[in-house]
Amino acid sequence: MGRSIVSYSVFSVFIIALQVLFLKNFILFNYIFCFVYIYIILFAPSDVKPISLMVVSFLIGVVIDFFYDTSGIHAFACVFTAFFKPFAERIALAKDMRSIHISQVGIKNFSTYAFPLLLVHIGLLLFIEAGSTSLIWITSYKVILSTALTFIIITAVQFLVSPSRNAV
Repeated sequence: MGRSIVSYSVFSVFIIALQVLFLKNFILFNYIFCFVYIYIILFAPSDVKPISLMVVSFLIGVVIDFFYDTSGIHAFACVFTAFFKPFAERIALAKDMRSIHISQVGIKNFSTYAFPLLLVHIGLLLFIEAGSTSLIWITSYKVILSTALTFIIITAVQFLVSPSRNAV
């Protein structure tokens, strides 16, 4: 168990570094953003206690906020997503699943689990950042496209990462 926690932590640091060093400036057509760091929260082991996951999510969000200079928006969205993760797991996954991997749960259950959480997370980020309802259509467009891109990237990462690396 200790070895898998270390490997998951190293993988998490890699994902955060990837986000803040490369994906921060990766914006397609001035509308589409990629928030791959949410992978750490979505695919944290199911046996992690919700309060522990929320604390870790807060810390992840604070680190991202520091590099994005966004004053807590990412921290809020991360904690919100971590709060709803157990509910999404109960809806989309079998009760005996210890970790969530596309090869174990299938694409349908994976999509049912990941896409709504991504949509809520990215929706919170972009609507809070917009700060006004006058930009609701443009922001909605950004949310949908950014969610789609992030979902595609996260799905690709799932295919690249072995299930044993994902389980703690």
